[in-house]
Amino acid sequence: MAVTEAQNPLLGENTCGSLLKKFQEIWDEVGESDEQRDKMLLQLEQECLDVYKRKVEQAAKSRVQLLQALSDAKLELSTLLSALGEKSFAGIVSNYLTMSCIVSKVAN
Repeated sequence: MAVTEAQNPLLGENTCGSLLKKFQEIWDEVGESDEQRDKMLLQLEQECLDVYKRKVEQAAKSRVQLLQALSDAKLELSTLLSALGEKSFAGIVSNYLTMSCIVSKVAN
């Protein structure tokens, strides 16, 4: 996503670029030293990286949970198919399609 120097008029929110510009204006006004500016920018960058890292970790955890749920569902399906005497999901689909064709022909 591109960072612009202006406020987003549709959302009424500031962008990173516009907030940085505000920081620079304030720093110029109060006479903030280059050293203090650099420290603040490094701190902001670290905080930003921390947020991204946390969000990536959350997404990875969600992915693991979804994959586990899928694996559990596959196991449950296999157990049900076994209980019904089917060897695979393909057998159920094949039987369903055959039955659908028969019902369709009878209905017509």
